Amino acid sequence: MNLPSLLPAGYACAFSGVPDAIDWSAVQRRFPERPLEGLSNERQAEHAAVDAALHQLGLSGAVTHDPHGGPLLPNRGLSISHAQDGNGVTWAAVAVGPTPLGLDLEIRRPQLERMASRIFSEAERALVGTGEDADWRRCAIWNVKEAAWKALGPDLDYLGGIEVLDLMPAADYERGGQIPVRILHTTHSFYIAQVGSEFGMALGPFH
Repeated sequence: MNLPSLLPAGYACAFSGVPDAIDWSAVQRRFPERPLEGLSNERQAEHAAVDAALHQLGLSGAVTHDPHGGPLLPNRGLSISHAQDGNGVTWAAVAVGPTPLGLDLEIRRPQLERMASRIFSEAERALVGTGEDADWRRCAIWNVKEAAWKALGPDLDYLGGIEVLDLMPAADYERGGQIPVRILHTTHSFYIAQVGSEFGMALGPFH
């Protein structure tokens, strides 16, 4: 799985997928002092996918963690997201850049429609519409809100603090591109795209 188009200079993103049945805790090196044998299969698959994506970016030994386990990369922005596809494969996406950034990878799912009624503005619901691409458009807005919160939260309100101002036609979503997003009183650019056949993703903000 790859991005369908280029990111701005200085930013990079990699994807990796692994099956659930993997004993990551026996071979991992990111948490040398933590007992991890009791991790669920799902969590082990998430970590294994992250490790593989970090390796693609040449960051296998560069990432450390805060006391809560959050990933840190010296002097660069780093964000990680993971999701499971319809075949039971766990995917991770890892993005790096010169500034703080957020990344979200999400499969289209019915729960997004229920959440949209609570955290999408009236204008955002109008952007989603009722056409055949409504599921993708709804997923794109959710991706952006999650990515913005990761980059600039945790005090951002999904409804009042983050608003997607425009979306692209479905055909352009498949090719990827940047859209305007207002966060509090400032407008930023976020990259959104359909990746693979099931996932939507968002990355930003770009300054």
